[in-house]
Amino acid sequence: MSKKKSVHIIQSLFTGGAETLLCDLAEYCSTDFEVYVVTLYGENDELMVEKLKSAGVSLIFLDKKVGFHIKSLKNLFIILRKIKPDIIHTHLEAAVYALPYYLFYRKNVRIHTIHSRPEYEFTKYHIMAMKLAYRFLNVIPVAISGSIRDEAAKLYSLDKNGIPVIYNGVHTEKFKVLREKKEDFTEVRLINVASFSKIKNQALLLDALKLLRERTNARLTFVGDGETRDNTEKLAREYGFSEDTVSFLGLRRDIPDLLAKSDIFVLCSHYEGVPLSILEAYASGLPVVSTNVGGVPDILTNRENGLLVPPGSAEALADAVSEIMNPALYNKISEENLKKALEFDISRIAEQYITLYERDLR
Repeated sequence: MSKKKSVHIIQSLFTGGAETLLCDLAEYCSTDFEVYVVTLYGENDELMVEKLKSAGVSLIFLDKKVGFHIKSLKNLFIILRKIKPDIIHTHLEAAVYALPYYLFYRKNVRIHTIHSRPEYEFTKYHIMAMKLAYRFLNVIPVAISGSIRDEAAKLYSLDKNGIPVIYNGVHTEKFKVLREKKEDFTEVRLINVASFSKIKNQALLLDALKLLRERTNARLTFVGDGETRDNTEKLAREYGFSEDTVSFLGLRRDIPDLLAKSDIFVLCSHYEGVPLSILEAYASGLPVVSTNVGGVPDILTNRENGLLVPPGSAEALADAVSEIMNPALYNKISEENLKKALEFDISRIAEQYITLYERDLR
């Protein structure tokens, strides 16, 4: 019996949460499905591309130019008509490019994963198009947290009971660290893994570090790249931080090793979906200090997995780090997070998607 055909559609395979989840999901599903990944653009992360090819996933690049392109609508339509997929799974803004195909070909399962807060996911006109897709073209929205489900139901006037919630997932074994129990802190090593953008608000971490350095020997490592990196580096120099105190490592492939060498994971975003970086920190046994935004409180319980702080407060961030440096609390959270991470192992998350695929295929 031939395998069912599954197609994932996304803008590109640059390193990011949605792209990483797609890559892991496609790889896991390649055993049971004939999997294709279509990217609208041609620029992609070489490591992701190699990983997908090794799993036998077929890759198609449309080389779309920046902005909305009618030609790309046509090209995707032709590709889907040729593949004749049983399942179409869209991610991010690429979803709207699949709508013409949905109008003419009805015998397939249509899934769209909402990777961030719905109001920020699309432009106004794309939101209107997706509202029609959910209501009349049998597209099933999947939310990555309960709060995102509730926001999507309100934005698109949908019954929230019809929106499945499937959290993000990570390869927990890849990040697992057997940490020695802390008896005291001679220094604290903080790490932030995120793209540099206004949304991620890394400058606030530098403000918090200034306060922490008055109390303890604190060091901070940034992993990632993006539009605000230069300004953040400039601010670190203005504050007088040495390269030994604040490190900017750029994009790295050795995230598990970097987490293993750190003490606390910190995130200070203005808003988030369900950050893979927090789940990776859990799998590494790291306590987390994060702003209380988006889907973060759906996966982080105060004093069980770390501490939630109000967005925009450097004082709250510094106080939270100081509180977690209590060895008893630190060790308790570290042990809890190693267990918590198993709930988000990619195998469990992929099986939930497969169950959804098969339910709707039937």
